[in-house]
Amino acid sequence: MSSMLVDTSNEKQDGYPTVVRWLHFAMASGALFQLLTSLILLPPDEKGSPFAHTVMQAHEVGGLFVAVFVAIHLVLSLISKKDQHSSMRVLFDVKYWCEAFSLVKLLPIVLLGKTNMIESGNSLARIVSMLGVLLMMAMGATGIAIWFGLPEHGTSISHNVDMLMDIHSMLSNLLWVYIFGHVFMVFAHMRVGEQVIKRISPFH
Repeated sequence: MSSMLVDTSNEKQDGYPTVVRWLHFAMASGALFQLLTSLILLPPDEKGSPFAHTVMQAHEVGGLFVAVFVAIHLVLSLISKKDQHSSMRVLFDVKYWCEAFSLVKLLPIVLLGKTNMIESGNSLARIVSMLGVLLMMAMGATGIAIWFGLPEHGTSISHNVDMLMDIHSMLSNLLWVYIFGHVFMVFAHMRVGEQVIKRISPFH
């Protein structure tokens, strides 16, 4: 497991592929926009300020864009090779899960500073990244289903909208946790000198 720990004297400088960098940026920006607008918006059938209803419309449009970006990322992750940075195949490989569980057990002492930081791009990070893609895909699917189920669209699934909204809200809470955890780990890696932003940002 020592090979999974950061050696800042010989840090990897290879970055993610350009398309992955831009997709990551688009999904991260879009997900943050969706989460922030969800705190303000009001559904069309609820009384409130016109601004809150406008935010709802922006949330709907933003959700469609995010769903497209996530769908593209999902397709690329399904067809990419096993040794590439972003591959959904890690979820179906026992080796990655075994390494991930080992890292989970190691994580508390790493965060306490009692051993070296786990290097970025490890099995745990890859699995969590792919689970994040699936989470956003589920949010997009439920969001689109809610849109089609709204009474003004006159579809047959409108009676299930409340249940879909509950599921969508639960998934959004998980996404908040995912984002905060993501940011926390980025700062943890930067604290030991890893240039994680440089390797994933499309602007470097």
